[in-house]
Amino acid sequence: MRRPAWGRFQFSRKGTSDVDKDDSGGRDIVIGTAGHAAAASWDRYANDAMGYSVGVPDRLALERESEGRVSFRQVDGSAQLDVFGVTNPERLTVGEFQAMMVAADPNRRITYRAAGRSWFVLSGYLEDEAEPTIFYAKFMLNGRGTALSAFEISYPQADKAEFNPLVEQMQDSLTSPH
Repeated sequence: MRRPAWGRFQFSRKGTSDVDKDDSGGRDIVIGTAGHAAAASWDRYANDAMGYSVGVPDRLALERESEGRVSFRQVDGSAQLDVFGVTNPERLTVGEFQAMMVAADPNRRITYRAAGRSWFVLSGYLEDEAEPTIFYAKFMLNGRGTALSAFEISYPQADKAEFNPLVEQMQDSLTSPH
């Protein structure tokens, strides 16, 4: 499965991006045990430095953690979750962030968009996968517009019925940074 690209960038109006350095040292830490989606148990990932958090189904294992970003993967490798936070020194608006994300990866076919005053969602299909793969990403600005928290999950289209309830709970649980 392809690693989602959005969680790896620092954003600016200039359109430049800097990839976060991975300082995980190759750790592979299991946060919970695999379970059925209907009876999923949940853990909470919290980034104390930026002040945001999100619920994470315990069927996902912590794969790597670096400053501002954490990746989880289902044990069989079929699903991946990236959670990240970035500062927004240029005070990009929700609309500007959304436009930047839409343009950031031409291998994404976006089929769903939603937005509010301080958040937006993009979802669709990753085009360059061997099997049809769904992605769902939610982005939240803090009240001052100075920081953003987000998650992106990707999973096989064949597992849509299993993952949709998990995604719904995750998107409800994401908090904005302080």
